[in-house]
Amino acid sequence: MKIFLSKKFSLVILIILVSVVVSEIPLHAGENQWSSLNRGMIGGHVEALAIDENNPDRMFIGTKGGGVFKYNPNNDGWIKVNTRLLDKNICCLALVSNDSEIIFAGTETGLFKSLNNGGYWSYSFPNNLKILDIAIHPDRNELIYVATSQGIWKSTDQGNQWEHLNIPIHYDYVLSLEYASINPDIVFVGVSRRGVWRLIVDEDSCYQDTGMTSDRTVIDIIKSPHDSNIFYAATDTYIWKYVSNSWKQIDFEGLDDHVIQSIVVDNNDSKTLYVGTQSKKVFRSLNDGDNWREYSTGIPYRRVNILQFRCDTLIAATEGGVFKRNSDDVSWLEMNNNLYAQWTKTIEIDNSNSRIIAGTEGALFIKNTSHNKWNVVNSLKGEWINDILILDNTCIAATKWNGIFKSTNLDTWQNFQITDDSTDDLPENVNTLLNVDDKILSGTDDGIYISNDIGETWHPIVNTPLFVKTFAYDTIGKVIYAGTRGAGLWKSSDSGNSWSSDGSAFLPEINVYSIVIHPSNNKIILIGTEHGILKTTDAGTTWNDCINISSNLKINTLNVFVDTETTVLAGSEQAGAFISRDFGETWTELNDENLTNQNILYLTSQLNNIYAGTGGEGIFEYTLLEPKIDISPFTDTIDFGLVNIQSEICSTITIINQGKNPLEILNSILIHESVFGVTPISASINPGDTIGLKVCFSPDSSFLYRDSLIIKTNDPVNPRISISLSGQGIQPKILIENQHDFGMVRVGSAKSWMMQITNTGDDILSISNIYSIPENNVYSISFSDTIKIPPDSTEEIEVNFIPSAIEEYPATLKIETEAWGENEVELNGEGIAPLIQIDEDTIDFAPVKIPSSAGNTFTIKNTGEDVLTISKMVFSEEDGVY
Repeated sequence: MKIFLSKKFSLVILIILVSVVVSEIPLHAGENQWSSLNRGMIGGHVEALAIDENNPDRMFIGTKGGGVFKYNPNNDGWIKVNTRLLDKNICCLALVSNDSEIIFAGTETGLFKSLNNGGYWSYSFPNNLKILDIAIHPDRNELIYVATSQGIWKSTDQGNQWEHLNIPIHYDYVLSLEYASINPDIVFVGVSRRGVWRLIVDEDSCYQDTGMTSDRTVIDIIKSPHDSNIFYAATDTYIWKYVSNSWKQIDFEGLDDHVIQSIVVDNNDSKTLYVGTQSKKVFRSLNDGDNWREYSTGIPYRRVNILQFRCDTLIAATEGGVFKRNSDDVSWLEMNNNLYAQWTKTIEIDNSNSRIIAGTEGALFIKNTSHNKWNVVNSLKGEWINDILILDNTCIAATKWNGIFKSTNLDTWQNFQITDDSTDDLPENVNTLLNVDDKILSGTDDGIYISNDIGETWHPIVNTPLFVKTFAYDTIGKVIYAGTRGAGLWKSSDSGNSWSSDGSAFLPEINVYSIVIHPSNNKIILIGTEHGILKTTDAGTTWNDCINISSNLKINTLNVFVDTETTVLAGSEQAGAFISRDFGETWTELNDENLTNQNILYLTSQLNNIYAGTGGEGIFEYTLLEPKIDISPFTDTIDFGLVNIQSEICSTITIINQGKNPLEILNSILIHESVFGVTPISASINPGDTIGLKVCFSPDSSFLYRDSLIIKTNDPVNPRISISLSGQGIQPKILIENQHDFGMVRVGSAKSWMMQITNTGDDILSISNIYSIPENNVYSISFSDTIKIPPDSTEEIEVNFIPSAIEEYPATLKIETEAWGENEVELNGEGIAPLIQIDEDTIDFAPVKIPSSAGNTFTIKNTGEDVLTISKMVFSEEDGVY
């Protein structure tokens, strides 16, 4: 039985997420969900390789950030197998040959085991340690040793339970394990800065081996396939060979890079050795290491992590993908089909040319915005792209290894590293670029440099911080900010010619990875740090943590969403993407199950699309189709003015959905709801459509009313809109005498009264009719048409009383009006007349002698209620006797 192992020592980043099997790359972004945008963007950091010698098609690779991939012989490519693999930073892989289904994966945070060739994974080693190598006993596959960041651990039940070996290298950084012999069982152990040790399996004892310098870091140990007593060790400085029970250094003539990542012996020639190096690719020796020549044609990437034979074909796992040696033994061929594991450091939108440019840790890719496939720029293949700057038709790329590249057509590139005084070249590692006032600034590990000729020559700026990671430009205040690793935030007010840290206000000794400035208020700044997001509202005098986002998160990137002022995107190292719609006051996650890599290195946006560059799974796209409420005419207040009580006035607000998804008016509520009303309460508005929101005011008293209309929506930018409402209830107020007595009036005569009607209210008093009850024609009113009486005014109305009989005439005068107050007058009047009474109806004078006279009297009484006027007395016969 044979065990096949792969190991690699490298620094990788923790990602905790759940992965899914991906066989095809989606061609279109989902609406309001993430989707992979990696078609054509092949390659990635391959850190581990495992091949079953009994079944060469059973081959696996482990990537940095992209998880595990299984070889697909149908297209000489790969299939991602990450289901339940909680950590995708793979350090090593191990296969069990006699059981074609078992595979172990060592990661940054522990050991995972699959019983079905990666179909799904389970956590085998829960100690949260970095697993750097795995050694499974060749004859007893239940016995497993793992090399970790804290010594060696042992399992005797195939990974179910573990024991930490109490040996002299108990807490050392152990990098490699290789069985030296069987029966007795001895394992060679490669340790960081402590050389090679021997582990006696049955005794669980360990001691340092002889011959090798004791302070060497041993990265890889392999056994010669031709002689089981010969071993080779790759270290941080030399190659060592174990022969005759001792380690001896191999000559390195012609070997330009002495940091050896991997070593392998040719299957057919014991004297032919191959090594993969940290920065100079592959070398071959045909004489057991005495002389070396580069053997890298066709491999554009600097670092070669693993070399291993698949039958007689040499396979190289590099920082840019997997390569196999061509049968002509002259060049290498790519075998990266469907290997989507790129670390995408930067994404730039070239709107003028309708394309997107992405820089990864290994290549530059270009995609037309109307297409879904990326094309690699072959001339920059192998370059680690940190940043991209687009200036009209010129593109400038900042790289980790070779400074600045410049192109006007994206096909051919020129490399520029010289300075204008020719005393010091631009550093190799350029982290960030910024264009300000026709100058280009480059932030490097050695400080800040400026170019006045679009990147062709550079000059260093003195007294600038080291390890400059990011720039931001305040277009209002003309201030440049620089974020650094370990030196906080710096600023320049003279186009980058001089810099200051401004003491404690600019956060010394912290790592600043990203900066955004509010587009219209330059006092508001956000910075992404290793401890979350900090915000200032006073241009850096004070800083505060942003809420809803953990201070334990490293924030790699911040970006203002295109065509907005307050929507900000944030990408974290461990927890994916976040969005804030109030410029950092509050944050919400922008993650879903499709975002299978939550180490977000870069975020940018175009139209409704968000692009996320990840650490190990290329680029993801999110089409942010959200409703967007707009109010026409725009207002935050509605004043209805003066409105008569018991009447109603309405105003219509037009609500427009300017977004891309239905806008839901979830609730339109009023705080008081007594005199104000709104309809409809709720509604759904399709993109581009409108509705009218009717707001009415019907006061019930003379009072100044105030209220607030709250419109709750599903617009994430404006989930709650408040409109202040106000209106003054007004009414006329009638003031009259509530009674009037005409007194006694002679029947048939008329008596008038000038009734005064006063409007003591604050609205016009309208009187539509005045009449008396009962209508007996004894009372008459001088009224023919509507009377309007302004506030604080008086109108006189003539009322007449004409009794028709001797009696009392009680009545009620009705005044028809909507005014508040008494509108009735109680009337009274009495019809009167005189009443004559004579006590004698005859007068007898008795006999009277002629010509004498006689007299007599009679009494006339007035028994009526009016003056009796006797105007004349006459005799019926005028004969002169009376």
